[in-house]
Amino acid sequence: MPVHLREIVRVPDNSTVRYHDSTQPYRVTPVWQITLFGRVALHAGEREVVLRSRKAKALLAYLALTPSGRETRDRLVGLLWSETESDKARASLRQLLHGLHKTFEAECLFGLSIDNSSVSLDKSAFLTDLDSAGTSIDRGDPADALVNEPRITDTLLCGYEDVDPHFGTWLTTKRERVRQNLIRRLEAHLCLTPRRVEEVKRIAQALSQVDPTHELACQQVICACIASGNIGGALAAYKKLWVCLEQEYDLEPSKATQELIVAIRSGTHQRYIGNFEAVGQISAAADQVIHPVNNLAMAGTVT
Repeated sequence: MPVHLREIVRVPDNSTVRYHDSTQPYRVTPVWQITLFGRVALHAGEREVVLRSRKAKALLAYLALTPSGRETRDRLVGLLWSETESDKARASLRQLLHGLHKTFEAECLFGLSIDNSSVSLDKSAFLTDLDSAGTSIDRGDPADALVNEPRITDTLLCGYEDVDPHFGTWLTTKRERVRQNLIRRLEAHLCLTPRRVEEVKRIAQALSQVDPTHELACQQVICACIASGNIGGALAAYKKLWVCLEQEYDLEPSKATQELIVAIRSGTHQRYIGNFEAVGQISAAADQVIHPVNNLAMAGTVT
């Protein structure tokens, strides 16, 4: 018989939900938090819900990272017990799910559904730090973790690579997909105009942290630093790019980026900066903000 842990059911407007045993709809926002970057954890408000099994955490994280939040038992067995005999693997999954059921029930958590063929997580009831990071990008103000943490996607489910060989393979692929998604979203906002210098700098810094070899991001950081009078910050950003390109690809920054640094050192860099403060002005002013840097990038990037 299927096990429903206070399962949430959507009603037609797709924004109101109700419990399966209730006739009264209510508005819902995510109430449980799943940390995916660094240490995997489940929180109910400020309180951490203790999950002692690494595979239980891996399973929840996996469901949270799938578009539908749903997966078959067969797939979960192959993902978490790929080196175990089939009957034993299925028994292990049943035991793990029974433990999750008891934990969710004891903690009065809802949003997890288990039946004979599949397991699902209602994503309207859960919020991940990856979700929050994406939302912060969409509003044009990347989260501190994106701005300050180098290669943050490498920390996705950190330490769970060895849960199972198949899970490790999936995780490597997922990290790259998440990285590419963050890059695309940051690039889209980086090219929106007009923007203030600090907005440009924050978005560009986040992009250069996600991908330290992203030359357009580095160019934007350099120009934003110069616009705010921070020559040292501009040169430091260039040095960081140079080191990353050399170490990872045995390449130098493009000629255009090198010419930008020459212009900075010779005091002839104003033509590269544009008017970052031209918020709310006509599109011609917006062109002054972004186009000089885009032209630099087109002269030869390594991204």
